[in-house]
Amino acid sequence: MTMSNPAYYVRHLELCLLVATADCDSVLELGCGFCDRLVVCQARIRHGVDIYEPYLRGARKKWGKRLNRLYCEDLQSFVLSCHVFYDGVILIDTLEHLDRLAGETVLGRIQHIARRRVVVFSPVGDQPQSRDTYDLGGDYWQTHRSIWIPQDLRQIGFDVAVWEHFHGANKHAMFGIWERP
Repeated sequence: MTMSNPAYYVRHLELCLLVATADCDSVLELGCGFCDRLVVCQARIRHGVDIYEPYLRGARKKWGKRLNRLYCEDLQSFVLSCHVFYDGVILIDTLEHLDRLAGETVLGRIQHIARRRVVVFSPVGDQPQSRDTYDLGGDYWQTHRSIWIPQDLRQIGFDVAVWEHFHGANKHAMFGIWERP
């Protein structure tokens, strides 16, 4: 059954994420940071992966054992070596932090390991960022390294809704869902 993209009807990230993963028993979030988005998912199995340990330590303090967290040095390498399947795989404000080739590779691979769907949320177009807003020294990891537009995701089968002025005036965001056929 194909899910209608909830982002067409409501402009609330956590609610859209909750709806998009409602039928998922297992969810993997890549670039989970403090796991604030992953905790919204009601899946029985929730795994978060991040490349910056201070964020994972913060998630551990905040959420305790409610979520499984894993450190990895490179998201692309992690995804390419992942042989575990998840009902849902999510990338929330992560894709733009990868260079273009790594982002394309990660998108292709997660479409393989997702049993039901992939959810991507990302800024639309060029929205430079290079500062860690948590002031935990993660400036390098917070740098935007690629630019994505809705057509990039649509070309690989995503249903994409665009939210205008989401991160400020003239700064748009997109919420895309890909479903396994």
